[in-house]
Amino acid sequence: MTKKPAPAPIDGREYVEYSTNNSGGSWWLTDAEWEALETAGWVVDWVIAEPDDYDRERDGYQLFGTPDENGVPRWMGARAKRAKLYGTTSISAAISSFEFNTSQDSTDLGCYSCCGAPHSFTARTADGKYIDSYSPEPGAPARYGE
Repeated sequence: MTKKPAPAPIDGREYVEYSTNNSGGSWWLTDAEWEALETAGWVVDWVIAEPDDYDRERDGYQLFGTPDENGVPRWMGARAKRAKLYGTTSISAAISSFEFNTSQDSTDLGCYSCCGAPHSFTARTADGKYIDSYSPEPGAPARYGE
């Protein structure tokens, strides 16, 4: 398996970032689902093994993991924790793409009371400024925008 580099920001393009949480003691997306998001145009922030010459100041933030029995770097068992869909700030469009390309339901609460929701989506401007976000909450409307 080839090592995937950290995704570079796409300058000048707004985005919606998906972030997952280990809610209920396990990761919600399978490796195949992360790969499906990448195939659908999402830029996945893959966990990588820390290179010998890594410098956070120079290279930016990256999630490092320990290789599993197949040599795939994982952080607490996860192959990835975030992905960005560039060219949109529509959380509804991002959720539609996410749900179409995975077996996931963005409204799942997971183990909300102790771990928080398993899925969250945040829209940002091209320079990273917050626009809007969605993460399911008990008692709130089930779907974003309802």
